[in-house]
Amino acid sequence: MKGSQLKKSSEDILDVNKTEAELFKELLAKVPDDVSRLVDKQMAISVAVSDAIEKSNFKNRKAFAEAIGMKESMLSRILAGNVNLTLKTITKMESALNTNIISVKSFKLDSEHQVKSQSGLGKKVSIYNSGEAAIPSIASEDKANYSK
Repeated sequence: MKGSQLKKSSEDILDVNKTEAELFKELLAKVPDDVSRLVDKQMAISVAVSDAIEKSNFKNRKAFAEAIGMKESMLSRILAGNVNLTLKTITKMESALNTNIISVKSFKLDSEHQVKSQSGLGKKVSIYNSGEAAIPSIASEDKANYSK
């Protein structure tokens, strides 16, 4: 933020005529979409993990943390939504809890397609299909390079 923008922003925040709720809404509106989505997903995952631990056979959170080789303090940070989890960590937790924490569409092998490379040589690749879009997705201008 440039100096003049920062001054204007701080003046808006210090407007004594606005209620706390109005100030909060204004500040929240300035949060970038990707940050908002990240926070929402981190909190959803932390709630799912917490719920799964409570429903599990683990005596307490400490026992769960020990079972997956994690310090209890790290688990506390995860449950507070303060950790950007890796897929490996999520999967380890899912396995120990015998439940899914996150869900991803699964795809089955649909067919093989011929791919025309820049050199003109064809190479077969497996394409997975969910019924709507193929994985890997192909930009419309690249579709001309794919044929069965």
